[in-house]
Amino acid sequence: AVPESQIKTFLQGLLDLSGGGDDAEALAVALAHAKSTLDEGDPLAGADLYGRILAALPDNPQAIAGLIHCFVATKDLVRAREILDHTTPEQLKHPALTAAITALTLAEEGAAGDSDTSALAERLDLNPDDHQARYDLACALYSDGEGALAIDGLLEIVSRAREWNDQAARKKLLMFFEALGPSHPLVVDGRKRLSTLFFS
Repeated sequence: AVPESQIKTFLQGLLDLSGGGDDAEALAVALAHAKSTLDEGDPLAGADLYGRILAALPDNPQAIAGLIHCFVATKDLVRAREILDHTTPEQLKHPALTAAITALTLAEEGAAGDSDTSALAERLDLNPDDHQARYDLACALYSDGEGALAIDGLLEIVSRAREWNDQAARKKLLMFFEALGPSHPLVVDGRKRLSTLFFS
């Protein structure tokens, strides 16, 4: 959780912003606090902070994207979709919103797909070359917040059968990477491993 002193700084920054000031530093601090709260595993508090930013700056695409990520993390996909549906075409061009759209799309696919991870794991035990089972398991794991295991599974498919299903595993990996963001440790590691598989 964010310390009380930091929240006070955050709120003061928002007051400066809503007072008509164009303080890019105050906005950057506010967004960083909200993001770190989400990244530390507290999406409800993150949603509160992003909501406060949006109360001061309703059109800020990074705050809109952050709020979508928070609702995806709490599996409130209906609210995430509602927020997305109210964004403007101009806002949708922002990279932060592109990543949020991908995260929401993956979550919706996971909710609609085969999420019985134990049954999928049993299929893989019987046949390690059942790429569809491994792919479905990776998607289900990602939806359950197990990004590392999901990425491992897709990299295993790339290692065993790179061209399977029109490179579906590689394409899904790239979606995971986009949703998590380029600086996420899983993305940094996953991209290195993917490059090694493709260029070794």
